[in-house]
Amino acid sequence: LAENLDRVDLSDFETARAIKRYEADFGANFRSKTEMIKKLNIPRSEYYRYMAFFELPEVFQQKLNENPSFLGRKAAEFIASIVK
Repeated sequence: LAENLDRVDLSDFETARAIKRYEADFGANFRSKTEMIKKLNIPRSEYYRYMAFFELPEVFQQKLNENPSFLGRKAAEFIASIVK
């Protein structure tokens, strides 16, 4: 997965979904989330930016499913921080 995360043709939302799927499938194999994030070879701050997509209101989720490039991870993090 770490190699696929570097692909330039993946949107931030598609990357977030891949990370979330990896976490669901393999997260139990790690002692901690930090260990899993290291295995993914991404900074911890970036991991949480990607996870912000899943904190967005449903209207944003629907739009992202239609157009995965609709928002980047920094915008998702910003919006998620406002709607909390």
